[in-house]
Amino acid sequence: MPIVGQAIIVSSSNVYVANDRDTAIALAVSGAPGNKATVIPRYTLWPQLIKYSNDNGPFPTINPRYIWDSTTSDGQSRGFAARSGGIGNANPLTINVNLCVFSDNAHVARVDVYNFSPPTPVLVQTLTPPVLLDGNMDPIVGLSETPPYNWQGIRVYKNSSSNPLPPGAIYVVVVSFTAVNYILNPLGSENPAGLSFVANVDFIS
Repeated sequence: MPIVGQAIIVSSSNVYVANDRDTAIALAVSGAPGNKATVIPRYTLWPQLIKYSNDNGPFPTINPRYIWDSTTSDGQSRGFAARSGGIGNANPLTINVNLCVFSDNAHVARVDVYNFSPPTPVLVQTLTPPVLLDGNMDPIVGLSETPPYNWQGIRVYKNSSSNPLPPGAIYVVVVSFTAVNYILNPLGSENPAGLSFVANVDFIS
């Protein structure tokens, strides 16, 4: 049973940013130039997705970065999306996805499988239900939120395509997010926003 593994590791070179998630997905699917997220510094208190110091796995020894739009403001919401490489198959194919995500302050996540065979990419299956929920997406919650804060957690998710995918296609996994930065009290308080993620994808034929 051949397995091809890929890792979608967040960076400024592969993640698209837009005002909403649907637009970010469309950009990632089309491979449009520009519209990439901005890598930002790690805020002192943020948890970190980081590889083991003696990692001997097959994926690149690259740690996920923190990203956002080029500017940050209270109550801001942005969409993000990135995709795997395409895998063609002569036999039925199963796709496994393992996703780890950090977000300040909250987010929803979605994992989709597309067929990239010409002429146009087509959505084949959504692995999530339809989005994964991380906290309250209303930014006004920040005015009353108390510790432990939502951004202190790291979300994990694992799922597989529900049925073997038929042969003769080029399959691509797209991960996407809507992330929101809460409004803080008092207004003008230090209020960073950020998203970090890694998705490990196995194509099993």
